[in-house]
Amino acid sequence: MLGDDAIMIAYGAGKALDKAEDVIAAWQDAARKLKGEVESRNDSIRRLMAEKASMDQQWTSDVRTLQKQLAETQRALDDKTMHIAGLVAQRDAYMEQHPDSPLLHDSGERFRSSGNIKTKARLIYEAAHDATGRELGVANPAERRND
Repeated sequence: MLGDDAIMIAYGAGKALDKAEDVIAAWQDAARKLKGEVESRNDSIRRLMAEKASMDQQWTSDVRTLQKQLAETQRALDDKTMHIAGLVAQRDAYMEQHPDSPLLHDSGERFRSSGNIKTKARLIYEAAHDATGRELGVANPAERRND
């Protein structure tokens, strides 16, 4: 038979074991909660990474579109620059061959910036420039030409 001391020791060991099991259960609950939080944060990170990847793709697409538009705009600008050079060469040749043309006579108007004369041909240019500007929706085309 067991003595009272042995019973007390066994009882104490049982209580300690119960307490240890309670501590283990509490730790397991805490571990499950932490695992859930980690999984939730990982899901959030994956979602954010997917959103970022989508945004990166959109930005890359937007940059390509803008690069294409810039190239097209540069080509159009180059075309206009070459056209203007051709027109200036024609004008210069015309002026050289026909210095007495009435189109090259003083119109009576002056450039505001320099005070130089405006020829009658210049007034024709300004009228066409401003009319086209208005057709394009430019509020004040005269502000956009040299005067």
